[in-house]
Amino acid sequence: MTYLTQFKKFVPSLPGSCPAPNKEPGQESLTDTCYLYVKNLSSCRMPSTLPFNLDNTCREYITKIASYDACIKLHKNDTDFYKNEYWTYLNRPTELWSQVRDSIILRNSRGEVVKSISY
Repeated sequence: MTYLTQFKKFVPSLPGSCPAPNKEPGQESLTDTCYLYVKNLSSCRMPSTLPFNLDNTCREYITKIASYDACIKLHKNDTDFYKNEYWTYLNRPTELWSQVRDSIILRNSRGEVVKSISY
């Protein structure tokens, strides 16, 4: 989810593919001004400010579709939403593992290997 990278840098960078806001349902009742604004919103980004000419209905709609929480709520049941990946944020400025060669082993609370990879 690259919504998270809007306000914080992650190393390594987080992958992301968010549904485009203009593909979300419910736009048929929006004013033309709102519809055009939503049409031009970037994927995986929350608008930092909204233009003054947007009505309250439009502002509420944007809040419902253009945020990390909204993405989860709207798409958690999509068949391609969850990926077969594990991500852990360690608050480090550099990558944890070597880009040349390494072995990574993920264990559960009982010490059993859940997944391992060597490269």
